[in-house]
Amino acid sequence: FSVNPEQKALASASVSFLQSVNSELTSIDTSAGWKTADVAGAFNSYDSTPSVSYDGQMIPVNVANVCSWTWACQTPPSGPNIHANKNGYLVIAGAFAKVIGRLHK
Repeated sequence: FSVNPEQKALASASVSFLQSVNSELTSIDTSAGWKTADVAGAFNSYDSTPSVSYDGQMIPVNVANVCSWTWACQTPPSGPNIHANKNGYLVIAGAFAKVIGRLHK
C-alpha cells in the first residue's frame, strides 16, 4: 500500500469537497421533506487524522475505512473499485437504519 504525493493531495482536497456536496444534498433533501442517511459520517469520511495502522503504516482514519469497507485499495481484478464490500454495505445499512429504522417482515 503506497500513495504518492499527488494522491495524498487529491485525498486531502476531496474531504472539503465531500463535505460541501453532502451538505448541499442534505439541505436539498431536508427542504423537500426527505430523510438523508449519513453514510459519510458512518465511514468517518471527514476524519483525516493519521492514527490508524493499515498494511504496516499509519494512515488517516477515513482512508483506512475506505480501504477496509470498499474495493478501492484492492489490486486487480477486484480493485481498485469504489463499491462497498460486504462490511461496507453493513456500515451503509447501519446509517440508513439510524434514519428510517430497521425494516421488519
